[in-house]
Amino acid sequence: MAAASLVATAFGIILILITAYILAAGIIGLATSVAEAQKEMTAMTIRVAGTSLEIGNYSGDNPLYLDITNTGSEKIDYTRMDVYLTADGEAPEYCGYQSSDGGRWTNNMITPDVVNPGAWDPGETLNITVTPTGGSHVHVRVVTPVGVSASKYL
Repeated sequence: MAAASLVATAFGIILILITAYILAAGIIGLATSVAEAQKEMTAMTIRVAGTSLEIGNYSGDNPLYLDITNTGSEKIDYTRMDVYLTADGEAPEYCGYQSSDGGRWTNNMITPDVVNPGAWDPGETLNITVTPTGGSHVHVRVVTPVGVSASKYL
């Protein structure tokens, strides 16, 4: 009888150790995932906080020419930006970068483009042409890839 009790105790201890090992592996995996997610979220928050832009001069209507200045501290990937034009009482019209479907916008030039040629660095002004499908518009909104936007009444 004493041997059966000893075997049952050893078996119970082995089951407890296996369970602890499985739980520890799961907790370590979870902690790693949470740490990576927090690291990515912090990096995104820093990019959002450092992104700022301002719409300056504009001319025309269709096409519309805009000067947008990167007033933040982060480089902006302008190829992933969105432009929305709004006419009185209508839904905003989406204009994608060099889109072949509907309204579109294109990059004319970046000035002064001396630090990283072709990249929209802080302090530089991006001149774009927006070609909407509709007629006259009264408001424009430019949205960066990180969700920061600037708008202006025309």
